[in-house]
Amino acid sequence: MNLSKIAVILPMLLLAAGSVWAAALYGEATIERGAMTVVREGRSLKFDQLNQEIEINEEDLIRVRPQSRVTLRTREMATIALGSNAVFHVKPWRSKGKSGFLRALFGRFRASVVALAGGEQFNVKTATATIGVKGTEYRTQVTNRGGTLLIVGAATVGFQGQQGPEVTVGENFLSLIININPPTPPAPIPPQVEAEFGSDDLDAPAPNSRAGRDFPGEEGLIEAGIVTEDELNEGKGDFVVPLVEDILVELDFIDFFDPNAASDAQRRATVTPSF
Repeated sequence: MNLSKIAVILPMLLLAAGSVWAAALYGEATIERGAMTVVREGRSLKFDQLNQEIEINEEDLIRVRPQSRVTLRTREMATIALGSNAVFHVKPWRSKGKSGFLRALFGRFRASVVALAGGEQFNVKTATATIGVKGTEYRTQVTNRGGTLLIVGAATVGFQGQQGPEVTVGENFLSLIININPPTPPAPIPPQVEAEFGSDDLDAPAPNSRAGRDFPGEEGLIEAGIVTEDELNEGKGDFVVPLVEDILVELDFIDFFDPNAASDAQRRATVTPSF
């Protein structure tokens, strides 16, 4: 084969190889306000154009910037509103007989899922919980200690922790998971929680802030007997699930915490996400 033919064929082979190894498309994101960053294959991609459809691939890490709102439409027929400071990782997972692609690392989101066929479900994983639905609307907050609060707006949602059976949470009820404890029994939404985490209250504090440890309306949760103050405080300690800061360091996302301290040693943190 002469050199001229090689010069023509080689780029075509390289292009084909690139397409084979390209990550699969998971969905499309639209910035409603503010900006977001996507970490993809070691590159940090920043987007701030409103109402532009942005492709989201498997393995992408999504960070919604402060004072921002992003809508993600997935191939699983789910529409997810992501609030300020939300952090999500699109990475296949399997746990307790469920599987999915979306991992909620931190922040608040609201999910709307159309009725899925057969045994299909839309599932989301956090450090402490799995959330599974066939067709419903719910909202969730994940603290920077992995605590997970689920509020159901329509139909029912399956909610399971690292221990205990799955519970079914019905419309206008909530449940939460702290540490490796089972979900709390489903209970009506206390007014204090509704006031701080209504259907459109999706903005969360910074992932590395002390406020990022808190659930909304904690006094209401205690007064309603859903959880005790000691249990809430226990959930704000250094839990066995890797903290979100450690996870984001491991995923080369440390620049959102301290751009001036992103040393190679920190970027090679040995903490490995366990979920």
